[in-house]
Amino acid sequence: MMLLKAFNEDLHKRMLDLIWRQWTALGVHGYGASWEGSPVDPDSLLLFSCTAARQDARLFDAMVEWMEHNGRYIGVTRMRRMLGSGDFAGEQVFHAVVQTTADSESSPKWQRLASRFVCEADEEPLFYLSGGKPLPVVGEPDSRFLKWGLVRDRYDSRGVAGTFDSRNPATILLRLRALLGVNARCEILLYLMLNPSGTPRAIARACGYEPTTVVKAMREMADSGLLDVRKDGRHTVYRIEAEAWRKLLIENDVALSWISWSQLFGALERIMTVLDHAVRTEESELAQASALRRVFEDGVSGTLEKAGLDWRFGDFRTLSGAALVPHTISKLDQLLQELGV
Repeated sequence: MMLLKAFNEDLHKRMLDLIWRQWTALGVHGYGASWEGSPVDPDSLLLFSCTAARQDARLFDAMVEWMEHNGRYIGVTRMRRMLGSGDFAGEQVFHAVVQTTADSESSPKWQRLASRFVCEADEEPLFYLSGGKPLPVVGEPDSRFLKWGLVRDRYDSRGVAGTFDSRNPATILLRLRALLGVNARCEILLYLMLNPSGTPRAIARACGYEPTTVVKAMREMADSGLLDVRKDGRHTVYRIEAEAWRKLLIENDVALSWISWSQLFGALERIMTVLDHAVRTEESELAQASALRRVFEDGVSGTLEKAGLDWRFGDFRTLSGAALVPHTISKLDQLLQELGV
């Protein structure tokens, strides 16, 4: 149990460092290091932060403030699909964030979305300390969050976030959305810029869209003559002149790699939920292994392997009993190192 507890604390710290760096790349000030190497997916980052950032109130409020300025570039339909997948557990918190930003620059968009939500949750603290204890509320609770059953001190913007920096290569998805609108074509273009080619089904899975949405969009995009289309058996494969697009959109031709953040963050959140429960309830090693095995059997390890990193979990079915716990810790540590945290 001590091994799992220590790793779980380390995992939370490293994931907070990762999402801090990504929000910094998108225009949040005051942290220091910025994310580099792959474009940030703001939708997935927002959903993951709705859970992970509950251990860092400063980060959480910086995220809310960023949304006040840039929320119009968030893909609402895509986020609702990702929430419906069951990978992200922060729906209640997301609703509260939407309510809080409903009077921001993105007012019409968020007001329409907020009007669809009805809260039926019991009250609980929004923020927790690293040991799992609630962060005390010293003032009047914020009514906008309280409406969604989340107890916290009043939220006030602190001037730490503004519009995103279009010169930062990490914001290329936001740049495409600003240019083309918030739709699947932006993710499709970005995927084809950073991968040799792709089928609609593979792109839909990697980008977090319904396959029918991507198929329709790619057929129409092909009519422009800017996509190359070929048949590979039963599959239709698409590619673009990626180098020309990169020179157009990425200053100084910075090298970027593709990471499917919707898959990566969703799978990591599910693992973190299992680890948090194991530590909180002080489960035995066999119970820990059993819980991890269930989430891996549900496809989490395979999802992580397909997220775009040079990382493999291995065949967990060959590991018996409690041996799965140290194997998981070792492999997740390798994954975090691959991410640079």
